[in-house]
Amino acid sequence: MIDRFGIVPSIRKALNNSLERITKDKNINQVLVYLDGGLIAEEKYLHQETLIKGDELIPVISLASIVAKVSRDKVMGEYAKNYKEYNFENNVGYGTRAHYEAIKKYGLCPIHRKTFCKGFN
Repeated sequence: MIDRFGIVPSIRKALNNSLERITKDKNINQVLVYLDGGLIAEEKYLHQETLIKGDELIPVISLASIVAKVSRDKVMGEYAKNYKEYNFENNVGYGTRAHYEAIKKYGLCPIHRKTFCKGFN
């Protein structure tokens, strides 16, 4: 999705889909949404607050950030089983020197974001 539509629209869609799922049985007028960085939810979420460095200021944003990172690392560990040459179990997809060297040697695999790895495709 990121390669097709771009990072910002993809994040916005993921945010709105997530909010729809967690508020589906709730009165959204009673839901307070905290967002980190420059994120903004749909206007129907009347009670939302976006904070730069929100993960340093609001404990629930910190928690969400940790859960997201741990979840992503787990997914990358699963990808590591299929794409052993990229060492995903250790770099979890971050652009370490070894990761870039693996991309140069083996090329991009199906999970690489082509738009992020423009110099490699």
